[in-house]
Amino acid sequence: MQEGSVKQVYRGYWSSLRDRLERMRPPFNLTMPPARDRYGFAVGRTGFKLEAVVNSRDKWIRIQIALVGPKAAPLFGALQSYSFEIDPRIPERVEWTKPGEVPFVRITREESDPTDRRAWEEQHKWLADRLIMFHEIFLPIISRLPTK
Repeated sequence: MQEGSVKQVYRGYWSSLRDRLERMRPPFNLTMPPARDRYGFAVGRTGFKLEAVVNSRDKWIRIQIALVGPKAAPLFGALQSYSFEIDPRIPERVEWTKPGEVPFVRITREESDPTDRRAWEEQHKWLADRLIMFHEIFLPIISRLPTK
């Protein structure tokens, strides 16, 4: 696929997800769908991003909390201390990245080709449900984390 057509696929994919989310009235603001492999949403605090991510080569879709900025590593450690509370509430296996890697907590749905338009409805249901679930689970915990 050429770069222009890849961007069109991404924008179409995320636009369709946004349409589903609008009908669900999520607890977070919806932004313009991007023309890239990830669609980000606010999760209540600077340095934390709630993201839906797709990979057409390896055929998976993912929901993640990404930590960015100079305090990412210590905040990730503080967030991970709540894994005993978080993990049981999420039906998929929760992946916590290891020290030294980019700090993410995420779930992945394998065998999901984001270029297959026939599968979008099912994929978008999974993504929308998990985005709302992640927001509901992580927002109160993130707001309790130390600021220093």
